[in-house]
Amino acid sequence: MNITVIICTYNRAEGLIRALKSLLLQTLAIEHWSVLVVNNNSVDGTLKEFANFTQEYLEQDHSPHMRILTETNQGLSYARNRGIAESTGDFIVFIDDDQEVSSNYLQAYYDNCSNKGSFCIAGGPVIPIYESGRPQWASKYTERTISGYLEFKSTTRFFPKGSYPTGGNMGFSSDVFVEYGGFSTNLGRTGDSLLGGEESDLFRRIASQRSDLLYLNDAKVYHHIPAARTTIKFLRDVSRMVGVSEQLRTSNSISNYTGRIISEIFKWFATLCLSLLYTLCLTPSKAYALILMRKEITLGLLKIKE
Repeated sequence: MNITVIICTYNRAEGLIRALKSLLLQTLAIEHWSVLVVNNNSVDGTLKEFANFTQEYLEQDHSPHMRILTETNQGLSYARNRGIAESTGDFIVFIDDDQEVSSNYLQAYYDNCSNKGSFCIAGGPVIPIYESGRPQWASKYTERTISGYLEFKSTTRFFPKGSYPTGGNMGFSSDVFVEYGGFSTNLGRTGDSLLGGEESDLFRRIASQRSDLLYLNDAKVYHHIPAARTTIKFLRDVSRMVGVSEQLRTSNSISNYTGRIISEIFKWFATLCLSLLYTLCLTPSKAYALILMRKEITLGLLKIKE
């Protein structure tokens, strides 16, 4: 099996180089993998920094193959779909440009997916590295929203029903995209917009027919979280866009949208119970952040502006 690692990047040259350096430490033999960087109209010197990186690290006899191309249609979904179209691997792995990977990251994908034939979907842990410290108000629920945190306390297994890999650590047999299509260009980050939902949309399409999504505990990525993403304002903004994304994702049918509204009602019940528990445990800031997150998601889902 040959793996193509796709990194879509927008104005994060420093983070991109850090991610590429972590890939140089992979234990998987270089003949089994390559890297494709999709530059989505960056204006921060990304192309120059990549050229400097390749000159310093890749002009050797025993170095992995890495290349970069530019996707001019702005948006993460456009960039990802371009990466899929340009990929030469039997298997495609996505990581983000603000992450680092463990040294056995690709080995874990290779060992668990190379014998699955033309259909394998997998993902692994996303562990945040807070550059200014983990905020006191963060819980495992709000942390998923601000950092993409994902970690199950187990070894390799299937994802629980209703749970999916995160966008910063997901892998697919290339034939999956032939069967189910790519990422919806109506969803996903565009420039500095916090719109999302494109990963959930794809995974839900697949889950309607398949449930065998592998969780690979050894395929770890470490997500660098700057101070700007640990504020209550960021939690409010990104939560609102989660709701907007869900509204867009389900607006294709009345039944889908109604079902999502009903789901939100149950989520509110769980939120209030958890918030009461946090308050009783003398961590009211976690309760406040959890309620704020749920409120903003609901407002976005209902298209209510404040």
